[in-house]
Amino acid sequence: MATYFRRPFKDRPQVSWSLNDPDKEFIYKWLGGNDAKERAHPLAMTLLASLADGRRKTPAQILKNFEERNVMIKDLDSQLFTDLYEQVLSPSQQHLLRLFSLYREGIPDLHMSRLNEAVGDENAFQRLNQRCLLTANDRGNWYNLHSLIAEMTQKRIEVKSQEYWRDNDIIADAWRAQLKISSHISPPNIQAAGHVLYHLTEAENYEGYYELYDKLLRKDVIPHLAQVSRRLSQAKRHKEDRCVLDLLVKLDPHEPKYHRFLAQTIETLKSKGDDDALRHYREAYDLKSTFPQHLADLGRCLLARNEPKIFNEMVEKLTPQEYRGVMDNHNLAIYATCLEKVGDGEKASRLRREQIDAGSNFPSFYADEANDLLSQKRYQDALEIIGKAEARKCANNHTLAIKTKILEESGEEDEASRLRREQIDAGSSNPAFYADEANYLINKHRYNEARAIIEKAEKRGCTDDYTDNIKAKLPPPSD
Repeated sequence: MATYFRRPFKDRPQVSWSLNDPDKEFIYKWLGGNDAKERAHPLAMTLLASLADGRRKTPAQILKNFEERNVMIKDLDSQLFTDLYEQVLSPSQQHLLRLFSLYREGIPDLHMSRLNEAVGDENAFQRLNQRCLLTANDRGNWYNLHSLIAEMTQKRIEVKSQEYWRDNDIIADAWRAQLKISSHISPPNIQAAGHVLYHLTEAENYEGYYELYDKLLRKDVIPHLAQVSRRLSQAKRHKEDRCVLDLLVKLDPHEPKYHRFLAQTIETLKSKGDDDALRHYREAYDLKSTFPQHLADLGRCLLARNEPKIFNEMVEKLTPQEYRGVMDNHNLAIYATCLEKVGDGEKASRLRREQIDAGSNFPSFYADEANDLLSQKRYQDALEIIGKAEARKCANNHTLAIKTKILEESGEEDEASRLRREQIDAGSSNPAFYADEANYLINKHRYNEARAIIEKAEKRGCTDDYTDNIKAKLPPPSD
């Protein structure tokens, strides 16, 4: 390459550049050479010489200047590569070139037959190789696509398209087939497993993770997988997220947060209190029992399974020091609910009252205590508890829903309806307001109005089992 730049134009010997060692190495790598056994691409060398001559700069100056470098890439693409890609290469060769450009590193010779088959031309690889688009290592078992060619090819790929996903799946299968031949722990197999994971992720084929040899994956993939899981969770793609989390707990079984996230995802996909969810909640708690959220997750899961006694026993086994560290407001509220479930309502009430009398601003204490008083028909006492929550500015939709129930049962139905209507008209997403208001209207035989309330809940995406049950009670629409 350096010899070429000493006399790039045979008819103009005066144009000459002697490259120092740092510039020589920089230009060589940029033009596609990776080591002493591989070559800079001749098309790029010719264009770089022409551009440097026309701009009256050295080749290194052209490449080190961002704008000049972009001009070169654009010219190389428009003047040379576009004609090659569109006029010379067949559709199958174009497809294979796109596949090559998606490889992160080199392309094993073992993959060529499978890739040729994928593009429908058993000679596609040979044709591309004959056009100097690839360089082989000294043993001929590994190929590299020149970085410039890869960059220009990638411009012809629509990322996150069906074709992009399909092509990454093809590459993942090629790496996976290699592992089916040999899957023992070795540097080449570890490298291959990493490529399978990468291309499955790019293909958004998360179910393919279950076919991975997780023992071959390096620990440094964990942060990347955690990021993928966060993205899927935010997009509410829970089925795909479970595939990622299942792999995460295999790779890092001693990290409690992955067990917790997996349990939450399982409950979203199946139901609250699911056996697998409980198992992972327990695992998270066992790994870090000092984290209050882990105990709360277990408590909610056990409540959903109608197993409050187990939670009560866990709390009662805590030492005084452990109790102070882990029993935050959430866990105290769950504990009180579990006590009620086993028939110890007096102890549950006493626990909540202690928190309320101490000035707590945690809404659940007020809502649950008021609801307990409501069940005893102690309406005035219940309203006083709700009044304390409002005075301490910790009332919420739940406490307000309880308040409307108290008013309704104590004979103030119209006031209860007015409060619910305020929330519905303000666009509330709490299903209780819609269910209770619709039920109130049904009791008044105002069926069309009740139906309109349920339809609002459906339109706002805030229905639940209660609204569905109320809807079932409605007679057919009248003309």
